[in-house]
Amino acid sequence: MTAESSQEHDRSTEDEGFDALLDRLEGIVVDLEKGDLSLEAALGRFEAGMKLAAKASGVLASAELRVDKLVRERGQLVTTPMSDDE
Repeated sequence: MTAESSQEHDRSTEDEGFDALLDRLEGIVVDLEKGDLSLEAALGRFEAGMKLAAKASGVLASAELRVDKLVRERGQLVTTPMSDDE
């Protein structure tokens, strides 16, 4: 993967939800488990997988923060939007 295609790939994951990230990560695992990739291709797929795993971890951390911010307001559960500095 070239640096340019890597940057495009990184941008394409910015708006993906957790399920889409997990699907892509599982696809990479399948590719690696087949064992028919060259070393260079396997390393590239591994690197892409690590980036996806980090992104998915961030999505989960964000979701955890949202759950932690649930508050009772007038008998209903509502989420309080987080600011960028939280």
